[in-house]
Amino acid sequence: MRMRIAAIAVLAVLAASAVACSARDEPAAPSGTTTAAAAAPRSATTTAAPTTTAANQVISATVAGGKVTPPPAPVEVKLGSTVVIEVTADVADEIHVHGYDKSQVLAPGKPGRLELAATIPGQFEVELESAHLLLFTLRVS
Repeated sequence: MRMRIAAIAVLAVLAASAVACSARDEPAAPSGTTTAAAAAPRSATTTAAPTTTAANQVISATVAGGKVTPPPAPVEVKLGSTVVIEVTADVADEIHVHGYDKSQVLAPGKPGRLELAATIPGQFEVELESAHLLLFTLRVS
């Protein structure tokens, strides 16, 4: 009987792990594997990096002809900080922050600004929703 209970408990843990790992919008700790984009996180000291002000961290991106500038890369932000995401695109679309489920409509050629409180630790894709175009990965820690 104990073996049956132990087997059921193991199966329940494995099932819960599989469900958690398959959710795209859930926070995830950075893994040991890296891609070319993940190898060089943006920092506040580089030209292509977000800038920090007294109250906010501003992360800017531009999309033209389906190309993101600066190229998609992880952006580190401090848990509890306020982040402003500013995107200018040559198409109408929507900025979407997965996991936080926050979005902002974009008009072509006009900067769109989305402000969010970084209160959920983990890794989150920020993309142009309709184009399925990754802008960057937000890493909150």
